[in-house]
Amino acid sequence: MKPLDIKQESYFTPHFKVFGAILIFSGGMFFMAKPFTILNLLIVLALALVGAMLIFTHYRLIIDAENKTYTVQTWLLGFRLGKPESFSWVDKFYINQVTESATISSYTGTQHNVKKKTYKVFMKLDNGEKIHVDTDKDQRRLEKRLDGYIATLKPIIKK
Repeated sequence: MKPLDIKQESYFTPHFKVFGAILIFSGGMFFMAKPFTILNLLIVLALALVGAMLIFTHYRLIIDAENKTYTVQTWLLGFRLGKPESFSWVDKFYINQVTESATISSYTGTQHNVKKKTYKVFMKLDNGEKIHVDTDKDQRRLEKRLDGYIATLKPIIKK
């Protein structure tokens, strides 16, 4: 049985991802600079590497049902950082609704409350540990993915 590999949330916020794109664009500008020198090449490579790191770094969850292990990983430019942890069975899956709110003030002093709902799936293991599995803004889409996870992990889910 192939391990279940779930791509989770991005490591960096969207602001950092935009900054990463700006760094890559800046690297392109250095690449087109005349005269092209070794220093320009080093600057281009450094900006592209940092920009790609900001854009593509994310969390992953690997669940191996055969070996009864899970690994929470940080994916960093192709390198997977994380150690496997063992468990006996999955006790249950559940979905939490998380409401994030912020108060935005304008220059005139007007305040606006902004609320955003997201849904997060967690799995509770036999040892009581709760592991974040997946996140989505749309509850139905998340429930559909959860059904797929449950079907894949059925042999290790406590009945």
